[in-house]
Amino acid sequence: DDEWRPQLRVIKGSAGPPQESPYQVDGISGATLTGNGVTRALHFWLGDEVLGPYLARYRAERGIP
Repeated sequence: DDEWRPQLRVIKGSAGPPQESPYQVDGISGATLTGNGVTRALHFWLGDEVLGPYLARYRAERGIP
């Protein structure tokens, strides 16, 4: 999003075309818990708890808005 927060989500069923759902990927039938875990892991590692501050500094140092 505009504030660089992770938006990727593994969803149950079809995510639809990239133009309509650019941050969603298709989950696998019967793998709901795994899909939820992947989504949480991505949000954790790319969020404020781990890599978020580093990525913010990286963007600031290189003038990336």
